[in-house]
Amino acid sequence: MTKDELRERLREECYRAGSQTAWCKIHRIAPGYVSDVINGRRAPGAKVLAALGLEIAFQPTGEK
Repeated sequence: MTKDELRERLREECYRAGSQTAWCKIHRIAPGYVSDVINGRRAPGAKVLAALGLEIAFQPTGEK
């Protein structure tokens, strides 16, 4: 999933919850932080990812 896809998914989840504030209350995440993630000013942390049912996965680059 790209960063843009993740931000769109977060927007959609906020919409489904009724508002960004409602989604933040449900997941106990600061609305300002979520706004920053949606607008690309901050990277999503573990709590936002978990609320979306996602996690960070790393792929080896082949470097030694």
